[in-house]
Formats: sequence, structure tokens, C-alpha cells
Amino acid sequence: MSKTEKKTEFLPKPEPVRWTRPLFKRIVLGVSCGWNHMLVLAHDETRNGVSTYSCGQNDFGQLGHGDQENRNELEEIKALQQDDIITVEAGWKKSLFLESSGKKLYGCGMNMQNNLDHSTIPIRLHLVEGGIAEKDQPKICQFSVYKQILVLTESGEIYSWGPNKWGVCGHEADNMNHRPFRTKPTKIDTTHKFKLVVAGKGVSLGIV
Repeated sequence: MSKTEKKTEFLPKPEPVRWTRPLFKRIVLGVSCGWNHMLVLAHDETRNGVSTYSCGQNDFGQLGHGDQENRNELEEIKALQQDDIITVEAGWKKSLFLESSGKKLYGCGMNMQNNLDHSTIPIRLHLVEGGIAEKDQPKICQFSVYKQILVLTESGEIYSWGPNKWGVCGHEADNMNHRPFRTKPTKIDTTHKFKLVVAGKGVSLGIV
């Protein structure tokens, strides 16, 4: 039986999560749960480094392992081994990861590459495209994801993209329709400077 055919496990009471081998002594630094999948950021004391793990449903590659097979155990995302990931965020069939410089954001899962296709490994997401220098990319301080993605920069600006039903991306909406679909990060036109963003089902919030 393949991993994609494994029966879903339901836990009637809390119990320790399972990790794939090898078994290191780990200190969990961060956790995020999305639509039937989980991301964990942990310090591996044996390896003296921070690693990113995922498990759960993987029908759109949201676990970041290069395939679409479900996992019942937390498995390290090997594609991120060379990056110093400091924040993880799981959403609706997609996952985001922020590197320590605040300049490099990675994503995998549904509607990730130009937000019209899915990616089974984390790919780089640029807030500003057009070949600008790395130092000129906005520095990210916080982000949130459901179906839509909201990214908050150090200067208090918000970039958003994804399905814009009910105007959840903060741009012009087409009433009850999913279109216009924002295929790439677009800065929200506002004079406010934000401190926090939250993406949810049918709603997006910002704190000034």
C-alpha cells in the first residue's frame, strides 16, 4: 500500500507526535497547523542546527518533499536544509517558510508558482519581481496564510496574493466570484502602517 493510500489516523486523546528516523534529541521552536497538515521547526541537538519538518496530507505537495505522498510521521524537508528557516506557516493546502535574513520567503503546495500551479518543493517567492538586487527586496517581519497569502514588511506595508473572493487580498473584488485572482504579490494601496496581519476563511485582518 502506498503512502497516499494510508488510512487517516484519528487520535482520541493527545499523544506524542512521531518523527522519522534518525532519532535526534530535538527542541521544538515553532509549530503551525494548516488544512490537514503540520509544520514543525526544531533544533536538532545532535546536528547542532535547526531543521524544518512536516507531516499530514500532501495532495498538492504542501509538505515540501518533492512528491504528493501523505506522511503520518514528521519528516525533514530536505530542500530547506541549506536555509536558516526561522518561521513556518501552514495554510489551506500550502506552506510558507521564512529565512533568517527576512528577504527570502519560500512556499510549496497549491497555487504557489505564479499562484496558478502547485509546487511539491519549496520555491522562492519574490515580493518584488523584475530582477532587482537582493538587498532591495522588502524585509519581511511577519506573514499569514489561508487560501490567500498576506506578507507584512518591516516598513509596515502588506503584500497579498491568491484567491480574492470577498476582497480578502485587500484589492478590488468581483463580488462573490473568486476572480480577479492575484497571481503574484501586490502591495495593498493604503496609507496605514501595519504591525500584524492575519489571513482566515473569507476574511483578512491587519492591526495598525
